[in-house]
Amino acid sequence: MEDLQVYVGLSIKAGNVYGVCDEVCGNRLGFVWSDKDSWTGQLVDAKDVTICETEDDCERGCLSALHYFEREEKSLQSRINMGRKQNDLTTLVNELSRCEYWLSRLS
Repeated sequence: MEDLQVYVGLSIKAGNVYGVCDEVCGNRLGFVWSDKDSWTGQLVDAKDVTICETEDDCERGCLSALHYFEREEKSLQSRINMGRKQNDLTTLVNELSRCEYWLSRLS
């Protein structure tokens, strides 16, 4: 079985979308990306991605992921500030910390 951890932090392309692998979940890759309208995190199979090799493609994937984490950070901060009971504060704070880690790593 392939060691999927080697993908973490790499710019990858899934279909026609560029982003970054931010984690391994079981036997799938966590893939984050953003475009002008939205930001998304999803699970993808390693066989369905291409590791970016050119400088332009790597930069495109990195910027896409950077924009994902910037948007996610703002969303999480807003949810924390609202203090709604249905939001688990510990989970939100942990996710915010994770976003901050990736923002520092991608900047």
